[in-house]
Amino acid sequence: MQRMSDSTKLLLGGAALALIGYFLPFDESIIAVSLSELSQQDSSITFTLIGLIAMVALCFIPSIYKNNPRSFVTYQLIAWAANIFFVALFLYNTNSDIKAWTGVSMKPEFGIGAFMYIGGNALFAFGLFQIWNSVGGGYAPEVYDAGQAGYAGYPDTMPIDDYPPAPAPIAPPADYPPAQQQVYHAPPKPRKPKTQAWLVDDYSGQTYQLARGTTSIGRTADNDVCFSDSKVSKHHAKIIEEGGHFRLVDLASTNGTYVNGKMVRQPVMIYPDDTIRFGDRFKVRFVGMKR
Repeated sequence: MQRMSDSTKLLLGGAALALIGYFLPFDESIIAVSLSELSQQDSSITFTLIGLIAMVALCFIPSIYKNNPRSFVTYQLIAWAANIFFVALFLYNTNSDIKAWTGVSMKPEFGIGAFMYIGGNALFAFGLFQIWNSVGGGYAPEVYDAGQAGYAGYPDTMPIDDYPPAPAPIAPPADYPPAQQQVYHAPPKPRKPKTQAWLVDDYSGQTYQLARGTTSIGRTADNDVCFSDSKVSKHHAKIIEEGGHFRLVDLASTNGTYVNGKMVRQPVMIYPDDTIRFGDRFKVRFVGMKR
């Protein structure tokens, strides 16, 4: 199975802990009774079990939590909220019934199952919050400014208004002979010398070796690195190698380029183990060796 992230392991641990607590003594005020036994009295608690199982099962679907982390967070949040809601609904109804008969609110004596259930859900919520932040969360993405990494702005990122105007076209003479129709065959693309650096897709195991100088990245075949993903632009980005250092430049792509979850708007230096995402879902890891 694909390697899990630390945050996903935190989710799995919290969900598993809460699931174990579901079958252990939850309330010891009268007799040790678990949530699974209470489900025989109130069928709504069965939905708590379904939510807990869904929380665990989603952690074992790598195609969701690696390629579409925002959907993964949404699904986990729904399962977690359902699990909490039906337990809270049961406790509220039970307390209301007791208060109606006795005039006294219920004061349960929590057992080991309750503590494991509460602790597991708290751990799960913390892991879910970490993943939400790693994919941008509800905050505006942090933008790299020119010069932030110790380099000046580059001409390939200048606004269009800063470029000098193109010269006016010159009309050919009236007696200029028309050009002959020729079949043009494009020469084969020259092979660029390679560097000791790669982009690695941990999900598929595919590796893409970077070239000396400039490595173009995009969806079409004329790029040095081609990603066949609909969310990747035809000419999405490029990586420039200078003296063993690598600089990532976004080429005004439609769905953006992200380094470690932060949107790239200006050239940014990349380092080994940095996570680079092209568009909404295609993610690779930068691997480099010292020359």
